[in-house]
Amino acid sequence: MAKTTSFITSIIFYLIGVAGLFFFILWVGDLLPVNPMESTPRHSWGVSLLINSGLILLFGIQHSVMARKNFKNTWTKIIPKQLERSIYVLLSGILCILIATLWCPIDGVIWEFQTGTAGFYLTYGLFFLGIIILLTSTFLINHFELFGLQQSYLHMIQRTARKPKFSTFALYQIVRHPIYLGLMMLLWFTPVMSLTHLSLSALFTAYIFIGIYFEEKDLIIEFGNTYHEYKKTVPSVIPFTKLGSRTYIPEEKTVSA
Repeated sequence: MAKTTSFITSIIFYLIGVAGLFFFILWVGDLLPVNPMESTPRHSWGVSLLINSGLILLFGIQHSVMARKNFKNTWTKIIPKQLERSIYVLLSGILCILIATLWCPIDGVIWEFQTGTAGFYLTYGLFFLGIIILLTSTFLINHFELFGLQQSYLHMIQRTARKPKFSTFALYQIVRHPIYLGLMMLLWFTPVMSLTHLSLSALFTAYIFIGIYFEEKDLIIEFGNTYHEYKKTVPSVIPFTKLGSRTYIPEEKTVSA
């Protein structure tokens, strides 16, 4: 009964986490009538930037620290091991909602494409392509393990997960982190780049590259020279920036993000 309860809990946390992610994505795309990017500033630009930076810092600490092996080893002494990833997903979704609802507007616009113009359709097209890349990338690795469902399911049926082996295919042959590529696309491609939106895009991009640094340190520890070779031939998040390199084709599915 306890194992089934854990699995049901992981499903609930998954649904909340994914709902939070989509809430954030729709807010970024100005597709939700919640805290619009172009609303009237409530604070001075300095205070707004400080609050916004704090929100990203909070997200970054949760997202990166909780993903580190040392933290997991300690954390799973307190909470059920099979729910470790599910709790991570739950908190990530809640923080996505907090960012969308608490983000402080900053007055000013960098660019604006009017509805019906080529720029409007191009930027929105690339925005939706970013969403597709982000979501597709989660399934190219293991969506259900990434979002915590596999762990609780295997615990329920009393099976042990196979040890992951390093490999890449599809989008992972183009960039090492297609999930982050998709996130950056939906952050930067917008018909209206206000200073509010720019602060979000810039701060999140800074977090992405900091997160990549720590994530790849773990991957190098786990996969050693195999990952070093992968780094030499495949760019991090910007496609086609290592055109002179040979293609790297490993054997199994990658566990990179």
